[in-house]
Order: sequence, then structure tokens, then C-alpha cells
Amino acid sequence: GASTEKGPHMMTLGQKIRALRKEKKMTQSALAGTQITRNMLSRIESDDALPSSPTLLYLAERLRVPAGYFLSENKRF
Repeated sequence: GASTEKGPHMMTLGQKIRALRKEKKMTQSALAGTQITRNMLSRIESDDALPSSPTLLYLAERLRVPAGYFLSENKRF
């Protein structure tokens, strides 16, 4: 079963993107813009697909957050 211990700091990359998008009241189409398809964004948000580095930078820019925000929990550079 799903653990109840999952706090916001345990969010997946897709969950972080979706949460930020909803916070900014953007639709998937608005966030996807011209760079990626809405379908691709949907797959990224449901963690079916991992965005490439350029896509991640693009999404971070559109959501007005540093790209490192998405990577903070998963990777240490």
C-alpha cells in the first residue's frame, strides 16, 4: 500500500511540476507552450516520461522557478 509518511518533500518530479502549474492556474496546454506537446507534459506529470534537460529548463522557466528546484530531492550535484 501507499505510505502515509509521504510529505511534500517526497514528491516526484511530475508531482512537483503539476503542483506548481496548478498553483499558477495554468492549463497543461499553457505550460507546454510551443516546446512540447500537451500529451508529453501529461506523461511527465504522471511520471510516465522523464523530461530531457532542455525540456526541464524550459518548464522551469515557464513556471518561474530555478531548474534545480525540480532536482533538489532526487540528485545531488
